[in-house]
Amino acid sequence: MMKKSLLVMAAVAVLAACASHQGVPGPQLTFANFQPVMLNVQSAAVDEQYLQPNDPQDVSSQFVVAPSEAVKRYAARRYQATGTGTGLFTLVLEDARIHMRQINQDNKVLNWSGVGKEDEYHLYLQLKVVTTPDGMQGRSTTTIKMDRTLVMPSSVTLADREMRQVQFLEKLMADVDVKITDALDATPSIRQ
Repeated sequence: MMKKSLLVMAAVAVLAACASHQGVPGPQLTFANFQPVMLNVQSAAVDEQYLQPNDPQDVSSQFVVAPSEAVKRYAARRYQATGTGTGLFTLVLEDARIHMRQINQDNKVLNWSGVGKEDEYHLYLQLKVVTTPDGMQGRSTTTIKMDRTLVMPSSVTLADREMRQVQFLEKLMADVDVKITDALDATPSIRQ
């Protein structure tokens, strides 16, 4: 009788924990901290031209927001086409893969018990910033490459894992923003 009531109480506790988690919103990646940059171009766009389109090791879809989606959200928030004519601003997304491997601890006891493992996510991001100012011949191209690693314990909660992934992508895009700003500064006629 005691075992049965303990099992019922444990089941109720698990159901209550699951029910209370359902109403909690997940982390958001909005890039609201970036002010829009007005560009003197007809269009500002993200073009996907992957160099390795079908990588079987890519786990980017397992992130709360895939890196390619993060780039699109960032660009939509940050760069606004306000000009007329033929000027163009394009971010060409050539790579946005994530590889994951599990790292085991050197401690034999922790290894045996399955505790202490870490997940290592390695992100490969490559963008080309292509600016074609209105009324000018030729275009300017800048390549941005980022290799970043995120390591976290395998045992973290789903909510904590998602929060760490969002923070990782926010930091990545802040670094990308610096490089894109440098590329735009090299083509001042494209700015409003």
